[in-house]
Amino acid sequence: MTARKPKQTPGQRLRAEIVAEMAEAQVIPDSKESALLDAVQTMVDRMAELDAIVTRDGPILTSVTGTQRVHPGLVEFRQLAGTLPRMLAGVVIGDSSSGPPKDATKQRAANARWARRDQLRSAQAARAGL
Repeated sequence: MTARKPKQTPGQRLRAEIVAEMAEAQVIPDSKESALLDAVQTMVDRMAELDAIVTRDGPILTSVTGTQRVHPGLVEFRQLAGTLPRMLAGVVIGDSSSGPPKDATKQRAANARWARRDQLRSAQAARAGL
């Protein structure tokens, strides 16, 4: 009889997929990325729990007095959904040592500003007789 694999949570599946992509790119997560992956895993699992609760209770709750309000789990889910991409942005799957590629247009603009500054300084130095 073959042993059954324990069912993975959504967070565990996401983490396994990210780690597999990193291994495919021959990258090992550093300590910061490992901590982020732990937090992302917990966050995704919490989002799955909240989704189940909101699905069970409905998105609108009605109090005993008849007042309707949004389910608090829905509000927390929305906050977590907004935070998740920022957390995942900290996990670099490729080479993280080189940083993000620089925008050529922005580089040209910065170089032009530096060149103008250098021209002004050399003109000031020439007027001062230095």
